[in-house]
Amino acid sequence: MQHNNKSSPRQKASKILKFWPIITLLIIEIALFFTNYIPGTFLMGWDNVMPEFNFKANLIRNIFGVWQEHRGLGLYDGMSHIALTIHTLFLWLISVVLPTNILRYVFNLLMHFLGGLGMYFLVRHIYSSNPRRDEKFSPPAGGSNNKIISLLASVFYLFNPATIQMFYTPLESFSVHFMALPWLTLTLLNYLQKSNQRNFIWFLLIVLITTPQYFITTLFLSTLCVILPILITFVIKNHSRSDVRKVLTVIFSFLCINAFWLIPYIYGIPQNAPIIQSANINQMSSQEIFMRNQAFGDIKNILLLRGFSLDYIDLNSQGISQLIMLPWRNFLYQPLITGLAILLSLITLFGLIKFKNNTYLLPFLCIFIIGLVMLGTNIPILKELIAFLRKYVPFFSEIFRFSFTKFSLLFVFAYSIFLVNGILELTKIFKKKAVSYLVSLLIISTFSIPAFQGNFFYQQLKVQLPKSYLNVFNFMLDENPHARVAILPQPEFWSWKHYQYGYTGSGFLWYGLNQSLLDRAFDPWSNNNESYYWQLSQSIYQKNPVLFRQILAKYDVSYIILDEYLISSGNQQALYNDEIRKLISKNPDIAQIGFFGNLSVYQIKNPNSEAYISINSNLPLVAPDKKWLDIDQTYIDFGDYISSINSDIFYPFRSLFSKRTLRDEVLGVTEINHQIVIKSAKLPTQFTEQIPDEIASDSAKLIKKDNYLEMQLDNNALVYTSDNVDVLNSNFVNNTCNPFKTGIANNQKITDQNSTYLNLSAKDQRNCLSFGIPNLLLRDAYLISVTSRNITGLPLRMSLINNTAKHIELETFLHQGNNWQTDYFIVPPLASDYLGYTFYVINDGIGNNNAENDIKLINIYQIPYNFLKEIKFIHSFNHQLTTSNFQLNSVNHPDPAEYEVNVELLMNNLQLEQKNNQVLILNQSYNDGWFAYEIPSNNQLARYFPFLFGRKLDHVLVNNWANAWVLDDKILRQEDNKTNNLTVLPSDNLTVYIVFWPQLLEFVGFALIAVPLLFVLIKSKK
Repeated sequence: MQHNNKSSPRQKASKILKFWPIITLLIIEIALFFTNYIPGTFLMGWDNVMPEFNFKANLIRNIFGVWQEHRGLGLYDGMSHIALTIHTLFLWLISVVLPTNILRYVFNLLMHFLGGLGMYFLVRHIYSSNPRRDEKFSPPAGGSNNKIISLLASVFYLFNPATIQMFYTPLESFSVHFMALPWLTLTLLNYLQKSNQRNFIWFLLIVLITTPQYFITTLFLSTLCVILPILITFVIKNHSRSDVRKVLTVIFSFLCINAFWLIPYIYGIPQNAPIIQSANINQMSSQEIFMRNQAFGDIKNILLLRGFSLDYIDLNSQGISQLIMLPWRNFLYQPLITGLAILLSLITLFGLIKFKNNTYLLPFLCIFIIGLVMLGTNIPILKELIAFLRKYVPFFSEIFRFSFTKFSLLFVFAYSIFLVNGILELTKIFKKKAVSYLVSLLIISTFSIPAFQGNFFYQQLKVQLPKSYLNVFNFMLDENPHARVAILPQPEFWSWKHYQYGYTGSGFLWYGLNQSLLDRAFDPWSNNNESYYWQLSQSIYQKNPVLFRQILAKYDVSYIILDEYLISSGNQQALYNDEIRKLISKNPDIAQIGFFGNLSVYQIKNPNSEAYISINSNLPLVAPDKKWLDIDQTYIDFGDYISSINSDIFYPFRSLFSKRTLRDEVLGVTEINHQIVIKSAKLPTQFTEQIPDEIASDSAKLIKKDNYLEMQLDNNALVYTSDNVDVLNSNFVNNTCNPFKTGIANNQKITDQNSTYLNLSAKDQRNCLSFGIPNLLLRDAYLISVTSRNITGLPLRMSLINNTAKHIELETFLHQGNNWQTDYFIVPPLASDYLGYTFYVINDGIGNNNAENDIKLINIYQIPYNFLKEIKFIHSFNHQLTTSNFQLNSVNHPDPAEYEVNVELLMNNLQLEQKNNQVLILNQSYNDGWFAYEIPSNNQLARYFPFLFGRKLDHVLVNNWANAWVLDDKILRQEDNKTNNLTVLPSDNLTVYIVFWPQLLEFVGFALIAVPLLFVLIKSKK
């Protein structure tokens, strides 16, 4: 008799229905896609990762990711692009079947779905109806309804306000983090509960595929805040040797899998952390960002899962300010929805209190508390603790300024578990489980309504990208890949950009180019990128074509892309597109090679380098070394130069720069009764004797005093004082500068002890002081002094606006401190036809933090800027052109961290006795990790092992930003010790091997990935 093994349709349906919660989640996610996707659009903007514009280039940048060559002038990666390797490979794989514009939609929604699915399986594990009582650390019984409660936890995890805020302006790292938390937890619990090979491999696999979350490296700490409580709780409960060994195996394996990005990142922290903290963008924004987070750091907002995004204001494509989350604000702030949110938070707290009935939840209690502490920046005691950590723990304030983005998902992860625990405990009281579950599902689902109305993603991120950009990407594929592109215009130092077609965010152009791109988005990780901006801006708004061209040469720029889709966050005139085209047209060696809609591509003829490499000789040794410049007088005078303490040339007033925040730029200025003295840098010993005691010009007098030069200005230098023009009064103050805020702001003029000043105060509002000085000639340079005091809250933010170009020439905070103090700023000369400045001063009270500041006096002095900048003292240097002994033959540049340079010795020009600073220049940002080794071309052993058999060259700083090594022809000649005669060897060329050695740390990390896998293999064979 034969049996029919085929299942009936009813049996098949029954099997499928067993997975009804998973099918439900999948249907929800598909519906979310179709209600939010707009055909033909890219999901792009805010902070975005978009390797789909050029998969090959971006994968190379991931694999060789320690040195980020494409980010401006090159930089040691201060994030972790290496961690994005899995993300890039995955997108490349699915791009075979999906169109490019849809990839980012699919990836973020896939992470959203998998996160919800992971939460479903995790809660099923926690409340398993069939616990293994013979196993340690087993989950408790939760009854036969665990599918329902697991689905409740999953839906809440998917659509709670915190998750919505994190996906509204998605960044791939946070999307992966959302997915990773439940899956890492589940696989870890499974392994601890039953330590078999299968569970261990699943844990390793999840650890590996979730590494893209560490592109934002602080999420590694957030992940540890999940893993460590689980491991610690396990050891406390089960402290046998085998259990401790199991925990150590987890920790070791976790670190091995992450070593490929973690080792180079940790190595780079000592040099990167100070750079990130000192970046002007961060100095101008970090305190404000923290205070905006703190405004939502009270217990009410935390339990209601509300963050600063709900108050964030952005510009739309018409340049009009708007609340980015307006649809969600209108929804979440309704009394009914607020009441439901409070109800859910009370149920969560009830579940938290009842956790004693389920000790398996102990690690999740720890996770909940950690999230609460890090988010609770406005809760008494926690507020003081966070303030202490920000003040005394190095870089804590910078790392955790965005506390909501780093810890909200961690918090809501634990929150979801205690919510369903509370629901379960309530069902024990009310008995009617079905009704309780149904009501809970309805309440939780209510919070998803705007998501299915097309508001899961920010509408302005659904971008109809002009085809011009894709055409430029394709066009540049045929151009030199080892070249640098300047993107123009650059109207401000802020990296946030707004475009006519709706894009708003940090940018995306570099994802589609093989070439390096000079963009403001990279400034927070490189001082040199920022310094380039200050010098470029000065040349543009000075309308100086010669200076403009010199800056392009100094920073080895080969191409220019003029993007006229850009809109200004201030005045459109500040973009200066017409003037930029004029500057380009006045340089005959810059030619337009492509025109694509509003995008123009220009090429600089006769580039200075080949694949960023060049050779030069007779470079002057210059001091002092100044990090920040807006005009590099040394480069104007000499071209390439070497920075050296033992200098041939000294510029006493080399840096008259004060456009950054004040705490790292202090000018040596004193002001007594309207008389100004500006002090130079300290004079080196070798120059003091040759400098006269007094140097005079028509406008100033320099006096040598105690190894310094002092410039003294007479009373005629004062061209404006607020003592004579009554501008510090209420007539020039607007008390409602922020129309989206409902707080209060006040101002009053106060006379106290023969002193009159303007008092500004604001709470949850902003007031602004604005007045013009229309008759100042901007072709002259000025020193501005502002006397103020900061009583509480943020200090005053001052801007100086060019009335002709409508460009902000200066934007900075005044000093922080409640004593009267005078801050000084130097504004260099601009174009000869500019006239007038406008002062704009902001007093910003954020949330419940009251901002109160006083401003007493503003003076403006005319100074002989060019005279001071051009002063130089030459100790011993002959700038006569000399013939180099070396000529660049070829450059092999296989990856961002490696160069092989072939150099020919010019026999006819050989000058063996001449010491003329012949250098090989690498036009990448100076970093001690760059090594160069000189190898004779006929020495094959040294060719393959330069670290062992090559000769390490002396590393120097060139042009105040680039790497260079001093070439020496001794390796190509013999020295007779008896006669000291020098003769040339038969070989007439050599190879210089250049390597960024920290890249090797990544490769060591890649090798460590195999260690846990070998452990599994060895264990399986035993």
